[in-house]
Amino acid sequence: MSIENKYGQPYKQDSQKNITNPADYFEGVIDVPVYDWLFTLDQIQRESPSRRLTNIKQRIGFTEESQKRAKGIVYLFACSKQLRLSRCVALTASILFHRFYMKRDFTNYHYFEIAATCLFIASKSEECRRKLSDVVKVCASIALTGRVSDKVTEESKIYWKWKDVIVNLEELVLEVLCFDVTPLNPYKICFGALNLSEDDDQQNDEGADKIFSTSINYLELLSRLPLSILFPVDTICGLGFVLSCASSKTKLSKYSFDQFEINLDEVWKCYCTTIKLAQNLEKLRQPFPILAHIPKLSHESLIKICGSVDAGGERETTGI
Repeated sequence: MSIENKYGQPYKQDSQKNITNPADYFEGVIDVPVYDWLFTLDQIQRESPSRRLTNIKQRIGFTEESQKRAKGIVYLFACSKQLRLSRCVALTASILFHRFYMKRDFTNYHYFEIAATCLFIASKSEECRRKLSDVVKVCASIALTGRVSDKVTEESKIYWKWKDVIVNLEELVLEVLCFDVTPLNPYKICFGALNLSEDDDQQNDEGADKIFSTSINYLELLSRLPLSILFPVDTICGLGFVLSCASSKTKLSKYSFDQFEINLDEVWKCYCTTIKLAQNLEKLRQPFPILAHIPKLSHESLIKICGSVDAGGERETTGI
């Protein structure tokens, strides 16, 4: 049996030739595609699995899907808070959640169950583990009553039902996500961009600390929308910084950033998409709507916040 290259030709075995480049040896044998998990808004609106179900009666519209995504994320953050997980873990879980529903539908996979499973996976991938029993108790009780309840114990039927659900779904979610469970995390990017330090001996700039905290608050709000599968994480972080500065009436260029660039056109596009998607949540009761919490910006005000317009008035890519 001979191994063929990508052109269908057999490899010539040359005992005198020493292959030093692994790529030459494995040419045509290994072909790993690069997948960035980014889609267009039109793809999500028209081609989401929830709108391609064989049974037409089981299909749901884009507005309903947006609302289910928001409900799943709010539930996810509530569970994360009760489990005392870092916001970093919750943001990772939210990205996994949105990615999953671009491969599977909402009709056959309940958003509470997938959110709980994504949170459990993220706690392990971010090295912030929690016992499965603790995750089950918290997620099951919040799903049932909206708060942590003593009724969910290891002796209760609901506990074992949820434990089986999370264990079984974990394997499915990992398979659907191609085991890509360590996406670029906006929490880490914002923290590094502002040159903040976790070292207690090193005092961080008070203003930068405030901008970071407010930015993460906005990123948690924005995570209710499927922005993580529409825009690169740097663009979403840039929007978080802009909204933070807009709310505190400061300029972004005031702070020293390290190796972080913001493309104003992309950030503006992300902002406009955010406003458009957020309108789908307005019919829901609190705490799901987010539109009232997002500062109103014009393109000119966004540029002024970033402080990146030259004398001629032309847009530049901001490296801050």
